[in-house]
Amino acid sequence: MRTRAARGAAVRLSQWLRGGVEYLGEELEGVGGSEVDAGPGGRHFVGPSTTIMVPGSTLRLNMTAGPLFTPIGSSLLLRGSVGYVF
Repeated sequence: MRTRAARGAAVRLSQWLRGGVEYLGEELEGVGGSEVDAGPGGRHFVGPSTTIMVPGSTLRLNMTAGPLFTPIGSSLLLRGSVGYVF
């Protein structure tokens, strides 16, 4: 079984821009169990996020970057996505 947790908060900075912070925890079953895909303790990410609402469109561009922590080391995570609001 895979266990994940995600939390975030954002504020509107302008009509087309939102800024915030997010947390993502993956492979959390390794915190108390014997699953070690990402190492005991899972993977944890905390960082700033930005959402651009494309003017005149229902598209949103999401971007985030920050440190990714695992028990066996850390690295940089860059992530982007495109959303459609209907």
